[in-house]
Amino acid sequence: MLNKKLSLTVLTGIILILSACNLISKPPAPKPTESPANVQTKREDYKAIDLANKATPDQLIGADPKAIALSTFGQNQSLLIEGNFDQQVKVDYPKPDQAVVTITQTGLQDDSVRGIRYRIELSPKESAQTGKQWQIMWAGQQFTCREGRGHQDWSTEFCQ
Repeated sequence: MLNKKLSLTVLTGIILILSACNLISKPPAPKPTESPANVQTKREDYKAIDLANKATPDQLIGADPKAIALSTFGQNQSLLIEGNFDQQVKVDYPKPDQAVVTITQTGLQDDSVRGIRYRIELSPKESAQTGKQWQIMWAGQQFTCREGRGHQDWSTEFCQ
């Protein structure tokens, strides 16, 4: 009888340990960073930029979405060490065929604009010579103003 109780206790312990290991080792399901509906809503919060005036078509294509966005809309490295300038870059892939790069620049050397935020949307483009490339399809911008020079939140309205 004692052997049966001991065996049952050991078996119960093993089951509990295995259950705990399964819970611990099971990775959490990835959550999408943005749903397609949110992407559309967020795009509407930006003022569209005419890409033809910003770069040549060849400059809007490349292998790395972040690098393409920074070469088109980012500040060069020398500005990053002057004053309070800060540049944050975030890359999201809300769908397999879309990359969204957000560049936020604050501490600008401007007496009215406190910050500029860019939203750059890219789609993959296949090429026989270069393979998979990303192309900027749309870009928009928002502004936040210095105190007394307009709105303090992110908006499409220019600062005064």
